[in-house]
Amino acid sequence: LVVSPGSAVRRRLAEGGRRGSAAPRVRVARKASVEEAFFDEAKGDAVGRGSNGTSFLALSSMPFVQGLEAPADAAAFASLCRRTQAYVERCQASGASFIVDFEGEMPGHGGEVVTAAFLLTDAFDGASCSPKEVAEGSRRPWGLLLDLRNPECAQIVKQIMESTTIHKVMWGANGDIQSLMYQQRPFPLAIHPAAVVDIQLAYSAPAKRMGMRRMLEKVPEWLLRDLPDKDQPIDFDQFHALNRRALARPLPRSHPA
Repeated sequence: LVVSPGSAVRRRLAEGGRRGSAAPRVRVARKASVEEAFFDEAKGDAVGRGSNGTSFLALSSMPFVQGLEAPADAAAFASLCRRTQAYVERCQASGASFIVDFEGEMPGHGGEVVTAAFLLTDAFDGASCSPKEVAEGSRRPWGLLLDLRNPECAQIVKQIMESTTIHKVMWGANGDIQSLMYQQRPFPLAIHPAAVVDIQLAYSAPAKRMGMRRMLEKVPEWLLRDLPDKDQPIDFDQFHALNRRALARPLPRSHPA
Protein backbone atom coordinates (compact mmCIF):
# COMPACT_ATOMS: atom_id res chain seq x y z
CA LEU A 1 0.00 0.00 0.00
CA VAL A 2 1.49 3.32 -1.07
CA VAL A 3 0.42 6.22 1.09
CA SER A 4 -1.80 8.71 -0.69
CA PRO A 5 -1.54 12.49 -0.07
CA GLY A 6 -4.83 12.61 1.79
CA SER A 7 -4.27 9.67 4.11
CA ALA A 8 -4.23 9.71 7.88
CA VAL A 9 -0.67 8.46 7.72
CA ARG A 10 0.36 11.63 5.87
CA ARG A 11 -1.14 13.71 8.62
CA ARG A 12 0.63 11.77 11.36
CA LEU A 13 3.98 12.05 9.61
CA ALA A 14 3.51 15.74 8.87
CA GLU A 15 2.58 16.43 12.49
CA GLY A 16 5.63 14.53 13.72
CA GLY A 17 7.97 16.33 11.33
CA ARG A 18 6.64 19.89 11.65
CA ARG A 19 8.83 22.27 13.60
CA GLY A 20 7.38 23.17 16.95
CA SER A 21 4.77 20.45 16.74
CA ALA A 22 3.23 19.27 19.97
CA ALA A 23 2.81 15.78 18.55
CA PRO A 24 4.05 13.10 20.97
CA ARG A 25 7.52 11.68 20.36
CA VAL A 26 8.69 8.18 21.12
CA ARG A 27 12.25 7.92 22.45
CA VAL A 28 14.08 4.84 21.22
CA ALA A 29 15.74 2.63 23.81
CA ARG A 30 18.84 0.64 22.90
CA LYS A 31 18.07 -3.01 22.29
CA ALA A 32 19.70 -5.90 20.50
CA SER A 33 18.89 -5.49 16.81
CA VAL A 34 17.90 -8.28 14.46
CA GLU A 35 20.78 -7.50 12.09
CA GLU A 36 23.65 -8.01 14.53
CA ALA A 37 24.04 -11.80 14.26
CA PHE A 38 23.76 -11.79 10.47
CA PHE A 39 26.26 -9.00 9.88
CA ASP A 40 28.70 -10.49 12.40
CA GLU A 41 28.77 -13.55 10.14
CA ALA A 42 29.11 -11.40 7.02
CA LYS A 43 32.12 -9.36 8.14
CA GLY A 44 34.43 -11.42 5.99
CA ASP A 45 32.30 -10.89 2.88
CA ALA A 46 31.91 -7.86 0.60
CA VAL A 47 31.42 -5.13 3.20
CA GLY A 48 31.99 -1.47 2.36
CA ARG A 49 31.34 1.82 4.12
CA GLY A 50 29.30 4.77 2.99
CA SER A 51 30.58 8.34 3.22
CA ASN A 52 28.97 8.78 6.66
CA GLY A 53 30.43 5.55 8.05
CA THR A 54 27.42 3.32 7.48
CA SER A 55 28.46 -0.23 6.59
CA PHE A 56 26.78 -1.98 3.66
CA LEU A 57 26.94 -5.61 2.60
CA ALA A 58 27.23 -5.49 -1.21
CA LEU A 59 25.56 -8.61 -2.56
CA SER A 60 26.29 -9.75 -6.12
CA SER A 61 27.76 -12.73 -7.93
CA MET A 62 29.79 -10.32 -10.10
CA PRO A 63 32.17 -7.41 -9.41
CA PHE A 64 29.78 -4.83 -7.99
CA VAL A 65 31.67 -2.16 -6.04
CA GLN A 66 35.25 -1.13 -6.73
CA GLY A 67 37.63 -2.64 -4.20
CA LEU A 68 35.16 -5.23 -2.91
CA GLU A 69 35.64 -8.80 -4.03
CA ALA A 70 32.76 -10.82 -5.44
CA PRO A 71 32.05 -14.22 -3.82
CA ALA A 72 34.73 -16.75 -4.67
CA ASP A 73 32.36 -19.10 -6.46
CA ALA A 74 28.69 -19.97 -7.02
CA ALA A 75 28.53 -21.94 -3.77
CA ALA A 76 29.81 -18.99 -1.72
CA PHE A 77 27.31 -16.64 -3.37
CA ALA A 78 24.43 -19.08 -2.77
CA SER A 79 25.42 -19.40 0.89
CA LEU A 80 25.46 -15.61 1.33
CA CYS A 81 22.04 -15.33 -0.34
CA ARG A 82 20.58 -17.97 2.00
CA ARG A 83 21.95 -16.12 5.04
CA THR A 84 20.52 -12.85 3.73
CA GLN A 85 17.10 -14.44 3.19
CA ALA A 86 17.18 -15.80 6.74
CA TYR A 87 18.01 -12.30 8.00
CA VAL A 88 15.05 -10.88 6.08
CA GLU A 89 12.80 -13.53 7.61
CA ARG A 90 13.88 -12.38 11.08
CA CYS A 91 13.09 -8.81 10.07
CA GLN A 92 9.64 -9.93 8.94
CA ALA A 93 9.01 -11.65 12.25
CA SER A 94 10.04 -8.55 14.22
CA GLY A 95 8.06 -6.07 12.09
CA ALA A 96 11.19 -4.10 11.18
CA SER A 97 11.27 -0.88 9.18
CA PHE A 98 13.72 -0.13 6.36
CA ILE A 99 14.75 3.04 4.60
CA VAL A 100 14.76 1.98 0.94
CA ASP A 101 16.28 3.50 -2.18
CA PHE A 102 16.71 2.29 -5.74
CA GLU A 103 19.04 3.68 -8.39
CA GLY A 104 18.91 3.05 -12.10
CA GLU A 105 18.57 4.42 -15.59
CA MET A 106 15.43 6.58 -15.69
CA PRO A 107 13.31 4.45 -13.31
CA GLY A 108 9.66 4.15 -14.26
CA HIS A 109 7.86 2.68 -17.25
CA GLY A 110 10.54 1.79 -19.80
CA GLY A 111 13.37 2.54 -17.37
CA GLU A 112 15.51 0.20 -15.32
CA VAL A 113 16.42 -0.06 -11.65
CA VAL A 114 19.85 -1.61 -11.18
CA THR A 115 20.65 -1.32 -7.45
CA ALA A 116 18.58 -1.65 -4.29
CA ALA A 117 19.68 -0.27 -0.91
CA PHE A 118 18.02 -1.20 2.40
CA LEU A 119 18.90 0.33 5.75
CA LEU A 120 17.24 -0.77 8.99
CA THR A 121 15.85 2.23 10.88
CA ASP A 122 14.58 2.97 14.38
CA ALA A 123 13.22 6.34 13.22
CA PHE A 124 9.88 4.97 12.02
CA ASP A 125 7.25 2.99 13.91
CA GLY A 126 5.47 0.77 11.40
CA ALA A 127 2.68 -0.15 13.79
CA SER A 128 1.50 3.45 14.19
CA CYS A 129 3.05 4.92 10.99
CA SER A 130 4.66 7.59 13.16
CA PRO A 131 8.20 9.00 13.33
CA LYS A 132 10.41 8.25 16.31
CA GLU A 133 13.01 10.54 17.79
CA VAL A 134 16.56 9.27 17.28
CA ALA A 135 19.23 10.97 19.37
CA GLU A 136 22.43 12.37 17.91
CA GLY A 137 25.19 9.81 18.18
CA SER A 138 22.85 6.82 17.95
CA ARG A 139 24.34 3.63 16.56
CA ARG A 140 24.50 3.27 12.80
CA PRO A 141 22.78 0.11 11.58
CA TRP A 142 24.15 -1.97 8.74
CA GLY A 143 22.64 -1.88 5.27
CA LEU A 144 22.18 -4.11 2.24
CA LEU A 145 23.21 -3.09 -1.28
CA LEU A 146 21.87 -5.54 -3.85
CA ASP A 147 22.73 -5.97 -7.53
CA LEU A 148 19.56 -6.36 -9.59
CA ARG A 149 21.52 -8.00 -12.43
CA ASN A 150 21.31 -11.17 -10.30
CA PRO A 151 18.02 -13.10 -10.18
CA GLU A 152 18.99 -14.25 -6.67
CA CYS A 153 19.33 -10.65 -5.47
CA ALA A 154 16.07 -9.73 -7.18
CA GLN A 155 14.39 -12.52 -5.23
CA ILE A 156 15.64 -11.02 -1.95
CA VAL A 157 14.35 -7.60 -3.04
CA LYS A 158 11.01 -9.25 -3.81
CA GLN A 159 11.00 -10.89 -0.36
CA ILE A 160 11.46 -7.50 1.32
CA MET A 161 9.28 -5.35 -0.93
CA GLU A 162 6.29 -7.71 -0.96
CA SER A 163 6.37 -8.32 2.79
CA THR A 164 3.37 -6.91 4.64
CA THR A 165 5.18 -6.92 7.99
CA ILE A 166 8.35 -5.08 6.92
CA HIS A 167 7.59 -1.38 6.49
CA LYS A 168 9.50 0.36 3.70
CA VAL A 169 10.09 4.12 3.93
CA MET A 170 10.91 5.73 0.57
CA TRP A 171 11.15 9.18 -1.00
CA GLY A 172 9.42 9.59 -4.37
CA ALA A 173 8.54 5.91 -4.75
CA ASN A 174 6.36 6.00 -7.87
CA GLY A 175 9.06 5.56 -10.56
CA ASP A 176 10.89 2.86 -8.59
CA ILE A 177 7.68 0.93 -7.98
CA GLN A 178 6.75 1.10 -11.68
CA SER A 179 10.11 -0.45 -12.56
CA LEU A 180 9.75 -3.14 -9.90
CA MET A 181 6.34 -4.11 -11.24
CA TYR A 182 6.89 -3.88 -15.00
CA GLN A 183 10.64 -4.03 -15.75
CA GLN A 184 11.47 -6.75 -18.29
CA ARG A 185 15.25 -6.49 -18.69
CA PRO A 186 17.58 -8.19 -18.04
CA PHE A 187 14.71 -10.38 -16.76
CA PRO A 188 11.16 -9.66 -15.56
CA LEU A 189 11.13 -8.46 -11.95
CA ALA A 190 7.36 -8.81 -11.30
CA ILE A 191 7.69 -7.34 -7.80
CA HIS A 192 4.46 -5.97 -6.31
CA PRO A 193 5.39 -3.82 -3.29
CA ALA A 194 3.34 -3.73 -0.10
CA ALA A 195 3.58 -1.74 3.15
CA VAL A 196 5.40 1.17 1.47
CA VAL A 197 5.25 4.66 2.94
CA ASP A 198 6.24 7.41 0.50
CA ILE A 199 7.28 10.23 2.83
CA GLN A 200 7.59 12.67 -0.08
CA LEU A 201 3.79 12.61 -0.21
CA ALA A 202 3.59 12.93 3.57
CA TYR A 203 5.60 16.15 3.63
CA SER A 204 4.30 17.67 0.38
CA ALA A 205 1.21 19.69 -0.40
CA PRO A 206 -1.36 17.67 -2.37
CA ALA A 207 -0.85 19.77 -5.51
CA LYS A 208 2.96 19.89 -5.51
CA ARG A 209 5.70 17.52 -4.38
CA MET A 210 8.60 18.77 -2.29
CA GLY A 211 12.01 18.07 -3.88
CA MET A 212 14.64 16.20 -1.91
CA ARG A 213 17.07 19.14 -1.97
CA ARG A 214 14.47 21.38 -0.29
CA MET A 215 13.63 18.65 2.21
CA LEU A 216 17.29 18.28 3.20
CA GLU A 217 17.40 21.99 4.01
CA LYS A 218 14.81 21.41 6.74
CA VAL A 219 16.37 18.51 8.67
CA PRO A 220 18.85 18.84 11.59
CA GLU A 221 22.37 19.55 10.39
CA TRP A 222 23.90 16.61 12.27
CA LEU A 223 21.90 14.18 10.11
CA LEU A 224 23.69 15.50 6.98
CA ARG A 225 27.27 15.23 8.21
CA ASP A 226 29.61 13.52 5.72
CA LEU A 227 26.85 13.10 3.14
CA PRO A 228 27.84 14.07 -0.42
CA ASP A 229 25.90 16.72 -2.30
CA LYS A 230 22.77 15.20 -3.80
CA ASP A 231 23.95 15.82 -7.38
CA GLN A 232 27.66 15.30 -6.76
CA PRO A 233 28.25 11.56 -7.22
CA ILE A 234 26.76 11.09 -10.71
CA ASP A 235 25.58 13.56 -13.33
CA PHE A 236 22.88 11.38 -14.90
CA ASP A 237 21.99 13.93 -17.58
CA GLN A 238 25.56 14.04 -18.86
CA PHE A 239 25.51 10.31 -19.58
CA HIS A 240 21.92 10.06 -20.78
CA ALA A 241 22.43 12.94 -23.24
CA LEU A 242 24.99 10.69 -24.96
CA ASN A 243 22.67 7.65 -24.77
CA ARG A 244 25.07 6.02 -22.33
CA ARG A 245 24.51 4.29 -19.01
CA ALA A 246 25.27 6.43 -15.97
CA LEU A 247 25.66 3.49 -13.59
CA ALA A 248 28.57 1.50 -15.00
CA ARG A 249 29.65 -1.37 -12.78
CA PRO A 250 31.63 -1.90 -10.68
CA LEU A 251 30.22 1.10 -8.85
CA PRO A 252 32.66 3.70 -7.42
CA ARG A 253 33.78 2.86 -3.88
CA SER A 254 33.13 6.44 -2.71
CA HIS A 255 29.39 6.59 -3.51
CA PRO A 256 28.12 3.06 -4.24
CA ALA A 257 24.64 3.55 -2.78
